[in-house]
Amino acid sequence: MLFVGLFTVLFFIKTPQNLNLKKKAAASMVPSNISIVNITDRSFTVIWTTDEPATGIIMYTKKGNSDSSIAYDVRDQETESLQKHTVHYVQVSGLNPQTVYVFTIDSNGSPFSDGSQPFIAATGIRIDKPNPSHPITLPIPDFSKEGDEVIIVLTARSGNTYSNAVAALVRDKYVMFDGGNFRQNDLTNMFQVKNEADLTITVITTQDVWSYTTVISPETNVLASLFLHSISE
Repeated sequence: MLFVGLFTVLFFIKTPQNLNLKKKAAASMVPSNISIVNITDRSFTVIWTTDEPATGIIMYTKKGNSDSSIAYDVRDQETESLQKHTVHYVQVSGLNPQTVYVFTIDSNGSPFSDGSQPFIAATGIRIDKPNPSHPITLPIPDFSKEGDEVIIVLTARSGNTYSNAVAALVRDKYVMFDGGNFRQNDLTNMFQVKNEADLTITVITTQDVWSYTTVISPETNVLASLFLHSISE
């Protein structure tokens, strides 16, 4: 059983092999590149890809409970309709701090779990943010073809301290991050850059997943410095 809540770098959960399915799912609908990101005291986000467009929802509950709730892709919430995507981004919110939750992924009507057990995620402690958190919107390079779905994931390391993974959907060639979600990987405090830090950017598109690393310093804004080398032409 996979426990997600304390981790040092972004990783992808292995594509499920021993699946509990109500009906057989086409291979193109099987979730891959599954990761749990944006973990706070009140929420977490599950991201994954499918080879072909598929609907995607999360069925979740507190560990030990039998009743479950549904979380939808953020784009489906905006349109108030269940749409098919190849890059999936489902935020589970309204949770309790320091609580373990279990969930399954429903892809095109078929449930997927972590082998014979559900996936697991744990929320962190409540942190009083030093300043109100405001979304930060940044332009990005042309990572993909027109119409492709893209998610950007950030992880950082400063000395022996690692960050959690923070992710955002790309919207019209822009990406918006909530800097208040950038926590230490143990979720006990906000992530701070004391000296230099290695920042890893992972790009998840319809066709591919790739990463690169850049160095940031305390004088640079963690989020604003991401794409300086790409947009400074």
